[in-house]
Amino acid sequence: MATGVSFGCVTERFAFGHTGRSTRRVLRSATDEGEWVTMDRIEVEREIAATPDVVWGLVSDLPRMGDWSPENDGGEWVKGATGPAVGAKFKGRNANGSKSWSTVSTVVDASPGERFSFLVEVGPFKIAEWAFDIEATAGGCRVTESWTDRRGRLMKKLGGMASGVDDRVAHNRAGMEQTLAGVGAAAADESSS
Repeated sequence: MATGVSFGCVTERFAFGHTGRSTRRVLRSATDEGEWVTMDRIEVEREIAATPDVVWGLVSDLPRMGDWSPENDGGEWVKGATGPAVGAKFKGRNANGSKSWSTVSTVVDASPGERFSFLVEVGPFKIAEWAFDIEATAGGCRVTESWTDRRGRLMKKLGGMASGVDDRVAHNRAGMEQTLAGVGAAAADESSS
């Protein structure tokens, strides 16, 4: 079995005025299938006028994620899990136009006010790692949402057909920007109530 050691990285930065920043890193890595593939990593950053705890409570509230994400329709805790904790599993529901699918994810970090991250799998196949990193600032907090593509070539091809998304990097970047804008609006509403 090959290891997942990366040996190259190219970083692109995209500025979005004063509200956020997006970064794309391209890594070369070995997959479990033993093939070398390009692994994309996208980061979108946004300043939010709310405490880190308020924002963490929102991004780890799976049923509500569908309120902000253009692709995710929310999720539900499964296999005895009742909330965000390391090792907890959840089923995420997604849709894009007439296509819909679900995945099972495992929480790998659940540090209140700091980080919420999870690994996505479909059956035995690794799909992605999603993370929300939260850092306190003078005006509230800075949230960085990241997505790391863990798919091999076969799953990239099948995923495009199943989801109707050919350019997953551009699609996810746009979705992440919309998601963080929605989280920011919801956090402002919660902070003012």
